[in-house]
Amino acid sequence: MKIKTQYRVILLMLALLAAAAIGLFVLSQSEKRHTETLYQDVVDERQRLFSAVYRLDGEPQANLATDYTYWDDMVAFVKKPTKKFAQDNLDTALSTYQVDAIWVFRTDGTKVYQNNGSNVSAIDLPLSKAEIAQVFTKQRLAHFFVRTSSGIVEIRAATIHPSNDPNRQTVPQGYFFVGRLYNAEFRQRLGNDSKSNVNLLSGNDNPTMPDPSTGQVVIDKTLGDMNGQTIARLQATADAPSIRELYTQNSQRVKNFVIIVIPVLLALLWFLTRYVTNPLNKISRTLATKDPNNLEELGTSTSEFGQIALLLSQYFRQNRQQLEEAHTRLRASINAFNIGFIMTDANLNITMVNDAARRILFADPKRAKEVKLAELERLMPKIKLEQTISNAINTITSHSLGEVPLLEKFLRIYVAPVTESPGQAPVIGSIILFEDITLERSLKRARDEFFSIASHELRTPLTVIMGNAAMIAEHVIPKVKNPELAGMTKDIYDSSRRLIQMVNDFLDTSRLEQNRIKFELTAVDLPELLQGLVKEYQHTVGQQGLELKLEILDGRGKIVARADQIKLRQVLINLLSNAVTFTHSGSITMRLESHPDYVRIFVTDTGEGIPPERHNLLFKKFQQAEENILSRATPGSLKPGSARDTTHGTGLGLYISKMLMEGMGGLIRLESSEPGKGTTFSLTLPAAKPSKLKKGE
Repeated sequence: MKIKTQYRVILLMLALLAAAAIGLFVLSQSEKRHTETLYQDVVDERQRLFSAVYRLDGEPQANLATDYTYWDDMVAFVKKPTKKFAQDNLDTALSTYQVDAIWVFRTDGTKVYQNNGSNVSAIDLPLSKAEIAQVFTKQRLAHFFVRTSSGIVEIRAATIHPSNDPNRQTVPQGYFFVGRLYNAEFRQRLGNDSKSNVNLLSGNDNPTMPDPSTGQVVIDKTLGDMNGQTIARLQATADAPSIRELYTQNSQRVKNFVIIVIPVLLALLWFLTRYVTNPLNKISRTLATKDPNNLEELGTSTSEFGQIALLLSQYFRQNRQQLEEAHTRLRASINAFNIGFIMTDANLNITMVNDAARRILFADPKRAKEVKLAELERLMPKIKLEQTISNAINTITSHSLGEVPLLEKFLRIYVAPVTESPGQAPVIGSIILFEDITLERSLKRARDEFFSIASHELRTPLTVIMGNAAMIAEHVIPKVKNPELAGMTKDIYDSSRRLIQMVNDFLDTSRLEQNRIKFELTAVDLPELLQGLVKEYQHTVGQQGLELKLEILDGRGKIVARADQIKLRQVLINLLSNAVTFTHSGSITMRLESHPDYVRIFVTDTGEGIPPERHNLLFKKFQQAEENILSRATPGSLKPGSARDTTHGTGLGLYISKMLMEGMGGLIRLESSEPGKGTTFSLTLPAAKPSKLKKGE
C-alpha cells in the first residue's frame, strides 16, 4: 500500500505539472497572437506616418517641376537663355522649393541651363540626349531616381509648354528637370519628421525585417529609375518599446514556469529519495543564507554530503573575505571621486556617502557623518529627490535633474537604479551623483551673454548704420559735393562693415570651438578655385597698384585636393585680404604645388612683413602680429583732428583659418616673413586621385 500511495502522489504531481504547462502554453499563444496584432497595428501606423512625411517633403519639388513648365517666359528662355531670367527665377527656386539641382534642356537633348544649391557640389544628370527624350515618351510629367557621383538623386521632370497650355496638349518646347539629393542631411530631416532612423541602402540588398519581439519597426521604400528598375531603397527604422515589453513579459512567464517546475521536481525528488532530505536541506539553507555555520554538523560526516559541506564552508569563508576586501577597495575608490556619490537601498535608506558629497552638500563636512534622505529633501525641496529615487527604482530608469541650486552653488544631479542585472529587476537600491558646476555655469553664462549681445545688440544697429551710410553716399553726397563729408561717410560705412565682420568672427570662433560646424569633404579642383579668386580680386588689387599672379608648378593634369571647398575658399580669402591690406606696392602671388600624397598652396606678398619676435603670436586667439593695432594709418593720410578708424580686425582671422584647416585634415603655417620684404603663408591638404574627380564630386 505504501508503494501505491507513492505512485498516486507522483501521478498527481505529474498531472498538476502537465495541466500547468498546458495552461501556460495556451495563455502564451493567446498573448502572442494579441501582441502580433498590436505589432501589425504599429507597423501600419508607422507606414502611414512615413508615407505622409515623405509625400509632404517632396511636394515643393513636384510643384516646381509642374508650375514652371507651362510658362511663356520659360519657353522663351529655352529658345534664348538669359542670365537675368536664370538668376531671378531658376537660381532662387533652388532654396525656395528645397531642391538641389535644376536642368533645362531643349527637345533635342541639348543642355540650356544647370545649377545647384550652395550646400551641394555640382550634380551631373547621367542621361544621354536620347534617354532625356525617352523620359517623356509616354508621359509629360515624370518621377524617377538616378545614381550620380554625389549619390542618389530624386528627379521630377516635365515638358515645357506655353502658359495657355496647363494640360500640356501642345508640342513640347523643352524639358525641365529638378533634382533632390538623398544625402545625410535629407535623411536626417526625413528621420526627424517621421520619428525614425532613415538609411539609404543599395537596391541589391534584400530587406531584412526584424523579429517583432525586438520592438523594431522597419518601413522599406524602393527607389526606381526611369525604367522602373530598383536602384536603391529608403529604410526607416523606428522603435516600439511597448511591443518589446509585451514580448518580454510573455518570455518572463515562461521563465516563471521553469522556476515553478524546479521546486516541484525537487519535491518529487525528495519524496522518492527521503534518505538525502536532511543533508540537502542543510546545504540549501547554507546556500540561501551564505552562512557556513549551518554545515558544521554535516561537515563532520565522512559521507559525500560531508565532503560537499566541507567544500562549501571553505568556499563561503573565502568568498566572504574576498567580498570584504572588494568592499574596502570600492569604498576607497568612491571616496577618491571629486563627484558626490550617495547610495541607498531599495527602501530609500542611505547606505553610503563619499567625502566629495559631504564637501559639496554641507558647509561642515565633518558634521555630516550621518546623512539622511529627509535632510537632502530640506536642502533641495524643489527637485523632490525622494520621489525621483522612487520613480527610478520602480521604472528601472535613470533620471537627470539638470542644474539644481543649492545656496550659492549650482549642482548637476543624476539618479540611477542599481540592479543585479543591467536594466532588469530586481532593484537593490539607487545611486545619486552630485557634481558642482558653479564655476562652469558662471563661465558658460558669461560666454552666452557676450555672444548674445554680439549677435543681437551689435549686428542689427551696425547693419542699420552701414545701410544709412551707403544711402547718404549714394543720394546726399552728390548733392552736397563736400569731399570731407564724403570721406567721413565712407569711414562710417567701412567701420560699420568691419565691426559686422568682427561680430561674425566671434560667432564663427564660438561655433568652431563647440564643434558645431560640419565639414563636407569632397574632391576640389584647385586650379579652378584659385583662378576664380584671381578674377574676383583682380580689380581690388589693381586699384591699389598691385599685381596679382597665379603660378601652377604641375601642369600635367588636374590638381585635386580633398577638402571642403567653401571653407577652403574662406581661408584663402582671409590670406588674400591680409595680403592686400598690408601690401602697399609690389605684388601678391599664389603658387600651387602638387605632390603624390598632398598639395600645397603658397600665398606670398611684398608687404610690410612680420617681425620675428611676433611670429609666435600668429594663429592664436585675439592676437595680431603688429605691436600696436592702432598704428595702421599711413603717414600723412589723416588730416589734423580726424578720427579715421585704423584698426584691422580682432586677431581671429588666422585663428579661424587654423581651425578650419585642421577640421579639413590640413595644415596652415607661416613659411617666412621679414619686415619690409613681405610674408609667405602655406596651406597643405591631402591629395585626391585625379582619375576619380568628377564634376560635383
